[in-house]
Amino acid sequence: KPKERWIEGAVEKWMSLEIAGFEDGVRFYIRAPKKAEELVHSALTSHYPGAEVFEVEDYVNRIKDKPFANKDIWGSDFKLQREPYLPIRTYVHFEDPQEENRVDPLATLVDTMSRLEKNEALWVQVLIRPTGYVERREEGERAIKEIMGELKKEEKSSPVTAVLKDFGQMAVAMPTALSQIPESYGTAEVKKEERPAFKFRDPGEDLKMKAINTKLSKVPFETILRVVYIDDREEFTSKRVSNVLGAIRQFGDPSLNVLVPNGKTFTTKSLVGAFNRDKKLAKRKRLLLINYINREMPRPVRAMGDLKIEACILNAEEIATLFHMPTDLIE
Repeated sequence: KPKERWIEGAVEKWMSLEIAGFEDGVRFYIRAPKKAEELVHSALTSHYPGAEVFEVEDYVNRIKDKPFANKDIWGSDFKLQREPYLPIRTYVHFEDPQEENRVDPLATLVDTMSRLEKNEALWVQVLIRPTGYVERREEGERAIKEIMGELKKEEKSSPVTAVLKDFGQMAVAMPTALSQIPESYGTAEVKKEERPAFKFRDPGEDLKMKAINTKLSKVPFETILRVVYIDDREEFTSKRVSNVLGAIRQFGDPSLNVLVPNGKTFTTKSLVGAFNRDKKLAKRKRLLLINYINREMPRPVRAMGDLKIEACILNAEEIATLFHMPTDLIE
């Protein structure tokens, strides 16, 4: 409600769906507000009748109190590369009518986690928060109409370009306006609206239109995908990082949408500026780990120096692709 939002500073509550890998195995967690406990129990046991749900201590405590002088961290938040109404590749596209050709989308990621050695940790966090999605839904519906030929595609221009264009039109109209009789204003013949010409669509446009419709038809959430990898500084290897990026890359569809690292949170030296890189990179790594531990979502007001967190819009099907209980396809 407006009073709660603007006076009391309330925000919509969110949940965190997490997969944590240590040397002793891979575990799946759901962190939720206490009042949602029954909801979590019901959602899991209704789909997995034999499942047992336990309340446990937060696994981040396993490294929270340990000295980090000899540790190194890699991580990032991920965001959508293109418009939010375009979907990523979901579990539907990993399935084949023939049983033997089915693939679990999490197989690559879980396999990487299961190979971790002593002092290594690999954590994946999917934060979800309900959203109205009204504006972006309208964007998706407009995109469908543009593909069908019912609307002309709008040309995007900067504010400066728009102002210059207005001034140009005013300059052209000024001589006529000075000599024109006031009574004649508004008497110009109104042009009839032209009907959009019939448009032949290629198969790619039909698939794109269907994909947008599918995404808009399912419940949307503000979502952040966050990954953190921790290891001893001397033994830190980019092999795990490459495996993680490869596992996330498979959720992308080049013709629709792709999950890419958010450059404002990505822990790489080339993205922290030209000066004091080591110091800035160390600060970014520390803030990313704090954001993971606190399950941080974007706030209405961001403190100076905080990482710029950016949520993307994913629907229930896309989230279920990024986080689900292990299937029998994962040994």
